[in-house]
Amino acid sequence: MAGDSVDVVGSTPIAITRKDGSQLVVPLDAFQIGPAGPTVRAAWAAGLADETVTLLELVRQRLASGELMVPPDRPPRPALLVTAKHPGPESNSIVVHLTPGADPATDPVGIEVTQQDTFAGLTSAEDARTRMGALAGAKKATGLLAVKVPSPAVEGLPVTFAEREVPEKGSDVLDAGGKPLFTLVPAYGSTTAIKVAIKTDAAAKTFTVIARYDSASSGPHTFDAKAPAKQDPAIGYLVAVAPPPLGAPGVPAEGDLALSGGAADTPAAALAATS
Repeated sequence: MAGDSVDVVGSTPIAITRKDGSQLVVPLDAFQIGPAGPTVRAAWAAGLADETVTLLELVRQRLASGELMVPPDRPPRPALLVTAKHPGPESNSIVVHLTPGADPATDPVGIEVTQQDTFAGLTSAEDARTRMGALAGAKKATGLLAVKVPSPAVEGLPVTFAEREVPEKGSDVLDAGGKPLFTLVPAYGSTTAIKVAIKTDAAAKTFTVIARYDSASSGPHTFDAKAPAKQDPAIGYLVAVAPPPLGAPGVPAEGDLALSGGAADTPAAALAATS
């Protein structure tokens, strides 16, 4: 886009000798080219303050000689790191939607988080607890919902019901006679953003639990790279957003970011790139 700053491209970093005789080597990632010429990126400015004039003069000279170039299109670079707050294979179903602000240079990034967990082929309340997990213990839930089974357990299949909100105290799942078979409770603590539905297949004598989290249910949410420690609670319920491991945060491309790599002891994660 006209007026944007772009990267500097070349084969070698910028190296100078400081006044005290020490060598300073600066990667080309530290520089950018804008309408007014080369500048030092904000993330590097403080550390290079004493050498900025000398470094920028060298960049200008190398641009003039052709040693450095401005790419015709800015290559994507890491913008934000998104990591699930909780480990488990279910974290692989988290999708983050990113929307740059009206003024990407100053406005926060719009961000919404969804997760859908589907447990199909369940045969009983105890099977649901085994597959989905409980609130604590060796079979602790790693998905959105945990299962509480009364004692003594009631045998039977639940009745089908359409999507409904899961309150903090949990949502009772009943059989056709109105008896509670088990209770579904939020696994990660209080929230009003989880909804659940159950579909029962009487012929197969099985049922499916579908749990869904959608941060948009509580309104629009944002992430401000200038204040990364301030996480929106609706977003922080499922994920942590941070600058990329190396370099300064950027403006992510608009679209969906699917997390991956989640396992029993590992939270899923994804790196958002600039456009």
